[in-house]
Amino acid sequence: MNETKAAFSDLTAGQRSSKPNMVDIFLAQQPGLRRIAAGMGLGASDVEDVLQEMQIIQTIELKGAEARRKAAVAIRQREKDFFDLYDQWLSLDSEVEGLKSRIRNREEEIAKIEETLANPKTDMLPPKIYQDKVVIYRVAEQDNAPGEE
Repeated sequence: MNETKAAFSDLTAGQRSSKPNMVDIFLAQQPGLRRIAAGMGLGASDVEDVLQEMQIIQTIELKGAEARRKAAVAIRQREKDFFDLYDQWLSLDSEVEGLKSRIRNREEEIAKIEETLANPKTDMLPPKIYQDKVVIYRVAEQDNAPGEE
């Protein structure tokens, strides 16, 4: 196991990501695998072929595992979006009730304003005009403005 850590630590920062993948681990194990193959009586060229075949198989498995992970993440995101949409749908009843209440309040305000306009107070009535004449009187100026002494 220490060989794995040592071989993996020999990889440059550009060759490894934040966490090792299967190919990195396989490459780190190659020296040990070569010794095992040599102990089994395989020649150097046979060892290279076997290791290369194993690397191809591991790369294919890695790509399959990554594709399954991406598919699982996509499915999870789709389900989360659906759940969020369902949650919004459940909250629509309270939203509708709130809007209905606001409409009722605004209709009551409009009815009050219409009633006031239909029957205005005396200070809201237009001035009475007698014989089509309007007389404007000058307002007398006060010597002292209010608040001055």
